[in-house]
Amino acid sequence: MSKPKAVISLFDLTGEMVKPWADAGITCFLFDMQHDCDSIYPHMVTTGGDASTWAEDIAEIFAAYDVAMVFGFPPCTDLAISGNRWRVAKAAANPNYLAEAMALVYIARGYGEQYGV
Repeated sequence: MSKPKAVISLFDLTGEMVKPWADAGITCFLFDMQHDCDSIYPHMVTTGGDASTWAEDIAEIFAAYDVAMVFGFPPCTDLAISGNRWRVAKAAANPNYLAEAMALVYIARGYGEQYGV
């Protein structure tokens, strides 16, 4: 028996990227630190909390579903060139801000490497 298809979208608050998949009836799992509800759209399941706590949920999804796609949108607030003019103030407020931002990039990359996506 084949597994149902699913899509995983990391750091995705709005679900805009996966709406076409959800509209096609594919279950979409959205993970974002700002989620505080169970569902925002039909066929979308949301998970909040710290990104470092998502591993078990993602492993369960890969075990139960044929994951067709994994998207990752780590927050660019501290990484985009458009925010460069605030880097001095950010560093003064939090000397680790850049390392913390990159940690989220590495979390997304780690899932891709772990599951071959």
